[in-house]
Amino acid sequence: MSTGPMYTVSVEAMVLVALHAARHGTQAVNGLLLGRKDDSTSEVVVESAVPMFHTALGLAPLTEAAIALITEYSDTVGLTVVGAYHANELNFDRTLALSAQAICARLRVSAPDACVLVVNNATLGELLSRKGEQAAASVHRMASELFDLYAARTGTEFALRADTRCDDRAVSAIVDAVSKERLHRGLVDMDDHFDDVAVDFRNDELKQQIRTLVKTSQPRVL
Repeated sequence: MSTGPMYTVSVEAMVLVALHAARHGTQAVNGLLLGRKDDSTSEVVVESAVPMFHTALGLAPLTEAAIALITEYSDTVGLTVVGAYHANELNFDRTLALSAQAICARLRVSAPDACVLVVNNATLGELLSRKGEQAAASVHRMASELFDLYAARTGTEFALRADTRCDDRAVSAIVDAVSKERLHRGLVDMDDHFDDVAVDFRNDELKQQIRTLVKTSQPRVL
């Protein structure tokens, strides 16, 4: 039986993470998760995400700068940094990368319940392929297998949480966002922002497009 808070991941957060992975499909990517904790229920709700890197995942100075900028931004939208996400470079690699563990350990200084969301590249690839709709058993199966969520335990240990709630609507939204609307092409991460400060790492326009898409996406029986 798992201990600690329950984690719920919103459609917007799942789509943003998937778009970052799709945008840089041959590279590892990471970012931070924004949300809030309900102290009355001990539930951590992941509401959004901010993409960080697709090249400089292990560089501490850039990571610290990115965390500082994203933390400042999260304050302006009434959220807090509640964790990180990571997609490995290889398709079938679902391990919790050392760089992701390091970021989470850094976040635990101010957020003891910080978690790490790891993208299941194989399931995401299956979902976005033509064979995905034929091979998938159900929408719920796809939603539940898109990500692995690790919660920090004592010290430097992490525990895989099987009780994480992921919204099934994200499956349809991810397919529409990538395959139909090509929204991943407009995603900006911190690598892009540090190269050109004129590009906006907050992705506010993209998030609005995602929210509109979620309202209009038709449920898929996969």
